[in-house]
Amino acid sequence: MELTLDIKEERINFFLELIKQFDFVNIKNKEIEKPYNPEFVAKIEKSTEDFKAGRYKKIATADLWK
Repeated sequence: MELTLDIKEERINFFLELIKQFDFVNIKNKEIEKPYNPEFVAKIEKSTEDFKAGRYKKIATADLWK
């Protein structure tokens, strides 16, 4: 029997550690498909870090179309 689970990426490590406690489970390490270009992902992660650190500029909605 084969079982496929759709687990959110941030919960994978927790789930794997939990499931390893069962001696009847065999985990095959398959590479998780990553549909995005790694350079693009790095830019998005950097942008998120910049925002959290307060490195961003607010623009009023009225000024968007000037």
